[in-house]
Amino acid sequence: MGTGFYRMRNICKKENAPYPKVEFNGNYFYITFTPSKEYLKMAKKEKIIELSRLNDRQIKGLEFLKKEGRITTKEYIKVTGAIRRTAIRDLNDMVNKKILKIAGGQVGKQRYYVLL
Repeated sequence: MGTGFYRMRNICKKENAPYPKVEFNGNYFYITFTPSKEYLKMAKKEKIIELSRLNDRQIKGLEFLKKEGRITTKEYIKVTGAIRRTAIRDLNDMVNKKILKIAGGQVGKQRYYVLL
């Protein structure tokens, strides 16, 4: 193994992160990085806070978006059963909370939302 592996280990040690798992099958190196326990705690806490700020419709919309990669207002209405005005308000609320961002066109049928 070359000096790059030693540098990675030194960086991990300095940042208090777990060392990467290194495997060699004769032809290729496989390197697996794992998050530190501190990072996992922080990520879990932030996710709980984020979801606690959302209503049930917004959570349903996010689940759809995670599967499909994007969501339109029409899809949000279909998934959540909300009326158009409520759907737009919910989606704009998630944009303001920096959970979603507007992609595609700025108005009408071209507008869709993706995770930020």
